[in-house]
Amino acid sequence: MKMDSYTKNLFTSDLFSIDDFVCRKNFSTNFETEICNDYEINFIRSGYFSLKIRKNHFDIYSEYLMLGNAGVGYTIEQAENITSKTTVLKIKKEFISEVKNYYQGKINSTKNLFGKDEKTVFPFPVLKTSPLLACTHHLILSSLNNKTQKEFLLKTEVLLCGLIEDIFKSLYSYRKHEPDKHKLNERHIEIIELSKIFIEKNFNKEISLSEISASSFSSPFHFNRIFKEYTNLSPYSYLIQFRLKYASLLLRDTNLSVTEICYRSGFNNFSHFVSTFTKFFKTNPRTYRKSRTAPLIQM
Repeated sequence: MKMDSYTKNLFTSDLFSIDDFVCRKNFSTNFETEICNDYEINFIRSGYFSLKIRKNHFDIYSEYLMLGNAGVGYTIEQAENITSKTTVLKIKKEFISEVKNYYQGKINSTKNLFGKDEKTVFPFPVLKTSPLLACTHHLILSSLNNKTQKEFLLKTEVLLCGLIEDIFKSLYSYRKHEPDKHKLNERHIEIIELSKIFIEKNFNKEISLSEISASSFSSPFHFNRIFKEYTNLSPYSYLIQFRLKYASLLLRDTNLSVTEICYRSGFNNFSHFVSTFTKFFKTNPRTYRKSRTAPLIQM
């Protein structure tokens, strides 16, 4: 086996650390079982591999998060000649245990893949991502590129707290992971990865199906079909949910007017923004802002 990999630390605080992990496997091998040393949330930005844990097998690619419990063994086999890129969020035990106890106490019906193992905080090792989680991940990486802001540390930690809460809300309303009905296809996964990168870079602009499909070197018809098959969302629905999540974070964290947030989030019609936001979050933007913490950032 030959493995080329590197890890770059992007952020460290008393509660969290974030690493950029890039790995390329040059020819076939099976990895030995390893023990996870930290409580981790892994965002797969590109690449795909096989995860084996407690006699369960999962195919992991950019549509999934991989959740690591400290002290739990796992085996990963990466596809040959594929470079994987992962954002690795490591969380202090005291913090993540408190989050687990809060959500576990609210909802007791969720099954746990790990049984009654007290040291596990994530009941499942895999979680399907969503536009909401993808947006927060995007904003965190963007925040890391603006370390000169005096609010950088607090802003990043607040985003991370929100991300972790969103993940636990998903976990405790989570249905057991079902294997994909379609066989993993390297080209299809590449299409999903490239199209998401394009959407995240251009979410606040008017973009067309042709532009998104061109970014992934596919035809509009095949792109639309593949995107819906893998994400369970149309490209339009994914874009709208990404915009809504971005707007909700601006409402929570800034003093921008609702009108300004509407346009910064990619909506070009204020009434459409308000009705779409209200339908999705079950409350209008102004009420949503009042129910959240006081704005943190002057913009």
